[in-house]
Amino acid sequence: MKLGRSRKPSRLKNLALRSLLGFAFLISCTSPESDSTSVNVPDSPNSEQDFEQRLTLENATLEQEDDDGQPLWQISAVKAIYSQDREKADLETVSGEVYQNGELVLTVFGEQGEIFQGGKSFFLRRNVKAVDVRSGIELYAQEAQWLPDQGVLVVQQELQGRYESIVMTARKGRYHTEDERLELFWNILGTWQDEALQLQTEYAEWRLPAAQISSDRETEIVQFEPETKEIRERARGDQADVDLDAETAYLTGNVELRSGPEQVTVVTNAMQWRYNAGEVRSDDPVTILDEQDQIEANGNRGTFDINAQIVQLFEGVKAFNRANPAQLLAQTLTWDLLSEQVNAEGDVVYQQDEPVFYVEGDRAIGSLNTNRIQVFGGAQPVVTKIVPQEESP
Repeated sequence: MKLGRSRKPSRLKNLALRSLLGFAFLISCTSPESDSTSVNVPDSPNSEQDFEQRLTLENATLEQEDDDGQPLWQISAVKAIYSQDREKADLETVSGEVYQNGELVLTVFGEQGEIFQGGKSFFLRRNVKAVDVRSGIELYAQEAQWLPDQGVLVVQQELQGRYESIVMTARKGRYHTEDERLELFWNILGTWQDEALQLQTEYAEWRLPAAQISSDRETEIVQFEPETKEIRERARGDQADVDLDAETAYLTGNVELRSGPEQVTVVTNAMQWRYNAGEVRSDDPVTILDEQDQIEANGNRGTFDINAQIVQLFEGVKAFNRANPAQLLAQTLTWDLLSEQVNAEGDVVYQQDEPVFYVEGDRAIGSLNTNRIQVFGGAQPVVTKIVPQEESP
């Protein structure tokens, strides 16, 4: 351990003490009561050992370097107290810098700290703050540990990550300085765009350079009305990827989206949701349900314009009136939820139960809500089948 020059003139110019920890500290000491600090070292052979065993320093700066002389970290503390076994140093009112490949990457702060493992790691406690000087992301927690060999800052207890308009909270996190990536664990809640969007899950990765948040666990994303904070849409899936720049969420696995007061539900296995544009797209089989009117439609792929309330379905389309049983089959279907009108094309079949009716054609328009459908032929004439009802005995 090396005791360097004080910040103000000192009678102590250069005192070298051998540390049993196996790492070097650069320590600057000042006294609040005088312009210089002197350290009296007795002449007895054991005096240096006794001094080290009870060493307490004020306004200390401690540094750690790698084998090539590159800085790993630098810590300043109002007070540093070394344990008798020389295994650790307890710190008070801590600020510091973390380096990677010789470049500054993090500034850190905490009310308390600890250096241990021969200087390979340090620990911060109470009101911890870490800032990546490259991106500006801020991490707040009650505990943090820097692991230089892994290039990871472990943060936990009341963890909060802040970047631009995004705030992510979780029980624990691991910030990877090499690729500027924050892993979040348990009870994750993310909000952004002035709290108009909210994400909940149990694990997530936040990749800052790519502006992406992803999770391989069940995830729920909710969009609120900016002024009233009422829920507009609520979507969930077994996995999620959010492209923050494109304002798009990609959900896969048992996906469901529910759209506000219209009570429209979209069910599929994979969905692309442009949440600000109000557009939903699925290239997988998809079902759209108007819960209020009990109308259901499905196809092999489809889109839903939430703002215009228009559904488009393609390939093997089936639409049902659950309340007053009727069915419309087609290759494509455009469904205007506001006007309750449908426009179907390609291999059209319409049938209903009351009264029993069956018709085939090339195109159909009308309303499934009222079971009033007009079917038109193209090159082929319309085929109508009247199915007689069985008389009651």
